[in-house]
Amino acid sequence: MASRSNKIETGFPSRIVCLSYDTVAILSAIGCAGRIVGKPSGAAGPENAADIGGFARPDVDAITTLKPDIVIGYSEISANTIAQLVRKNINTLVLQHTSLDETYASIALLGRVTGNVREAAKLISTMRREFREIAARAPEKSRRPVVYFEEWNKPCVCGVQWVSEIIGIAGGTDGFAPRCQPKRYLEREVTTAEVVVVAPEIIFASWCGNPVDIDSIKSRPGWESVPAVRNGQIYAVPGEIILQPGPWLVKGARFFADIISKYAAIKIQ
Repeated sequence: MASRSNKIETGFPSRIVCLSYDTVAILSAIGCAGRIVGKPSGAAGPENAADIGGFARPDVDAITTLKPDIVIGYSEISANTIAQLVRKNINTLVLQHTSLDETYASIALLGRVTGNVREAAKLISTMRREFREIAARAPEKSRRPVVYFEEWNKPCVCGVQWVSEIIGIAGGTDGFAPRCQPKRYLEREVTTAEVVVVAPEIIFASWCGNPVDIDSIKSRPGWESVPAVRNGQIYAVPGEIILQPGPWLVKGARFFADIISKYAAIKIQ
């Protein structure tokens, strides 16, 4: 009952259920980890938070049992769950950030929702500064390799806008930058023939929780001519540092930058 009375006294939610990994990471980074009472399976965060099931199909009954002050979701994947919770008179919030600027806006919004405005502003400032520092060490534009990021393999789906932006921050050129803006992943489908035409020098892949099979990428018909395949420049990327739009994206940028800078150095020898 203490947490409930705290909500009444402060006007801010003290029992929060997160439907997505990025929400857990953002709330934890702005000092709200202790308020998270439910999180998706496998999410890093407070150990005492209950497991509410997978990101795509959380357990609505488990969420309801936690008596949350608010449930926070992400993207249209949360739509069905949110609809069920609304019918149960549970407060909900759905975020839909697909670019870095939209991610900063979501962080600021979560700061206002939780009353941790200063902490949210500090996180945004830190992320911006760290991205600037990474960009300052990136190769010159004349040496920037073409990069293809694969978010899914069946069908092939290129990276969302924040991924494209991070490729640029890290010193690469996203070969599918014109296709990165749709929020729904299937609207970013690319064909294997299009990848051959783009001729990426580096391929990064992170398949939404599934292990990346680099050998299967190498064996795709026609891809033997792709520079990244020919030169062994294919890398599996941990999903938590690139597919979760929040503070961990800085680690993703560093991961990309390390590989891109090493490739650029070899390229000019």
